[in-house]
Amino acid sequence: MIVENINKSGTRPRILVVPLDWGLGHATRCIPVIRNLREHNDVVLAGEGAVVLLLQEEFPDIPILFLRGYRISYSRRKSFFALKILMQFPGIISAISHERKWLKRIIKSERVDAVISEAVPGTADQPTEREGPLAAPPWLEQVVRVIER
Repeated sequence: MIVENINKSGTRPRILVVPLDWGLGHATRCIPVIRNLREHNDVVLAGEGAVVLLLQEEFPDIPILFLRGYRISYSRRKSFFALKILMQFPGIISAISHERKWLKRIIKSERVDAVISEAVPGTADQPTEREGPLAAPPWLEQVVRVIER
């Protein structure tokens, strides 16, 4: 995978990859993407916990930045799954707000040219050289914007 037209300096583009931390599925799906990206780009990863352990094992030479995850817990009973997630909604909104602030700072300090986010809503709409699509549903974006005011 070659990222073109995002880095005007002529050096290798710097790509930040951020998988969601709700289990290891998101990080596992990022592994082949990261392998392809690193052929023509400088890659930086972000996350915490089990996601970081997995990525460190797969890519010991790639820097990994700390990004506090959602720390979601699941119900042991299927019938309470939705309720358990709903009860964590304030924390989810807070995490999205934190991700946005963190990402603005990291884009500048790490000179990031592009962000690849595997289902991490707070990283979806931050401007780099090229604007990416909005990943979170519009209603969720509205809630976060109201809270951030």
